[in-house]
Amino acid sequence: MRNSIAVIVLIAFMLFTACFKNNKSTTTKSVKSTAEKVLSYSFSGINYAKQIDFLADAQFVLTEKLNKITGETTIKKHYGQYKKKDTLITLIPEEVEIITLTTKPEREKEKNTFAYTADISKINTQYQIVSWGNKEYLLSEEFNSMANYDEKNDFQRFAYYYNAGIEPDESGYYFTRPLQQTDSIPKPLDTLYIPEKWRDYFLKKPISATIIHKEKKVQKSNYRDLISWRVQLNKGAKDGIKKGLSFSTKYEDFYIEIDSILPNVSYGSYRINDIDDEFIEIGTEMRTQWTVEIL
Repeated sequence: MRNSIAVIVLIAFMLFTACFKNNKSTTTKSVKSTAEKVLSYSFSGINYAKQIDFLADAQFVLTEKLNKITGETTIKKHYGQYKKKDTLITLIPEEVEIITLTTKPEREKEKNTFAYTADISKINTQYQIVSWGNKEYLLSEEFNSMANYDEKNDFQRFAYYYNAGIEPDESGYYFTRPLQQTDSIPKPLDTLYIPEKWRDYFLKKPISATIIHKEKKVQKSNYRDLISWRVQLNKGAKDGIKKGLSFSTKYEDFYIEIDSILPNVSYGSYRINDIDDEFIEIGTEMRTQWTVEIL
């Protein structure tokens, strides 16, 4: 699943870069700072990485790096100021720089600098610091054209990994930084610093549900038939289920993401080929997480 998300991110990044090239406006004054870096958050995926550095003079540098299938590397940097109040960080972007590198040997092919404009080079500017276990998270509840490939913001993505039991061992496409290592098992996440709107997305315990209806859909193709499954579960909104929650069978042979909810039932779909019907029989249990026993 992360591979497919990564592909979407790469496509979105290339389209986003093309938009810049068609809207050049070179700045007359550079806002780049040489001050010492005091704090960094980052994440990385397949051929894609993103990092934000906060400097000692209240400047920031947001760097995105994309390795294209053509062999070229595109580096996009946002420069500007930031303000920090308690656990809230506000970015004030001023300048954007795009560098294209070629390979064999690696050298700079093209470099362009632009004045920041929200209609062309929009980035998230409001972030919340959240600490849990051995990590500190920098999360935004904003959406932008680069990050909205899955129609989720950072808090929703973080909740997905948290509910599935993937965090804190592995994180998704949102900023994190390591804290001092401890040997203790992480305590349950304190949602105090999660915006109230998103707190219910973080489950206090895993949810178990049962398949009560399934529908197999086949889309004919000259190469290979495309098969998708539509599944109905016996729990809904009154049980704490929200859109975006992921359910899987015990050995993760089959999983769905909830996209429609009623008070007592919920629905999700998944496109997959070469799966035996036995994994999704009526009465099959699905859970949001299998690594923790449900009491």
